[in-house]
Amino acid sequence: MRGMTLIEVFVVLAVLSLIFLALIPNLLSAKHKAQRIQCVSYHKQIGLGLRMWSNDYEDRFPWQVSTNAVGSNSPGTMELVAMMTPAVHFQIASNEIGSPTVLTCPTDKERKATTSWYQLTRSNVSYFVNLEANETKPASILIGDHNLMVNNKPVAPGLSIVTTNDNLAWDGKMHNQCGNVGLADGSVRQLSITNLNSQLQSSGVATNRFVIP
Repeated sequence: MRGMTLIEVFVVLAVLSLIFLALIPNLLSAKHKAQRIQCVSYHKQIGLGLRMWSNDYEDRFPWQVSTNAVGSNSPGTMELVAMMTPAVHFQIASNEIGSPTVLTCPTDKERKATTSWYQLTRSNVSYFVNLEANETKPASILIGDHNLMVNNKPVAPGLSIVTTNDNLAWDGKMHNQCGNVGLADGSVRQLSITNLNSQLQSSGVATNRFVIP
């Protein structure tokens, strides 16, 4: 049986390389899709945890309950809003949320997941909270990906006031100019830029206060 010549080997390698290069976009697309689905799952777990926590406080979220409140869970974080980091609000509902690893989106290169609630900082959190989220307004935005742009400017860490007159967008760093938001009713939306603005308009909240990590 005749062996392959050196030229034939090079031809085979070249063909295999072309096939591999052709498959790369599909492989990356599948990876990004899987990561986005995982991010949706994280939003659902966080939203459920916050809603479970609120059951003990007349359907109010941690930042709507005083630190001096008495309940079957921990007191709220109302007086800690000035710290302007969502980490403190997630920490207070740690028992309900579960693992802090769900606070970090798998596509977020600017954040690093942690397994410790005690060491949680904004550097471990990919999601903002909306201080105006209200369970009586189920379409209001509760949490969402932090890579927002407001009126063509990236949002900075801290408090960002967003009204229905503003133009929202994703900066493309996490989900290719799409993103995820969790609503006060516990549902999660995967939104394009157009749909993000539509969600804002229909949220039932004219002025939102997003706390960006």
